[in-house]
Amino acid sequence: DQGNARCWGVETNFDQGQAPANKILGIDPDNDGVPTGQEILDGTDPLDPDSDRDQLNDGQEKSLGTDPLNADTDDDGVSDADEINVHATDPNNADSDNDGMADGWE
Repeated sequence: DQGNARCWGVETNFDQGQAPANKILGIDPDNDGVPTGQEILDGTDPLDPDSDRDQLNDGQEKSLGTDPLNADTDDDGVSDADEINVHATDPNNADSDNDGMADGWE
C-alpha cells in the first residue's frame, strides 16, 4: 500500500489523512515526558531530552512555561536551569524581584 510509511519504527497511513506525529504521539524515546509527536510539533528533538542544553529537560521546560529551544527564555543572562536550581528566580521574568535590574546583573 503506497499510503503507508514508517516513521521511528511506527507504521503510519497517509491515506487516512493522518500525519506521522498523530500516529506516534505516545512514544517518548528520550524519556523527557514529552511524546515524540508533540516534540515534532514543538520543534524539539525527540531523541534528546534537553533540546537547548540548559540542564532542564524538555518536559520540565513545558511544565515551567519556559522555551525548550532557548536556554535563557527571558534573556536575562542566566540560564533557565540556573534560575530554577541556583538562584530561585523566575526563568520567565528577566527582573524577578522587580527592582529594575535584570536577574543576570544581580
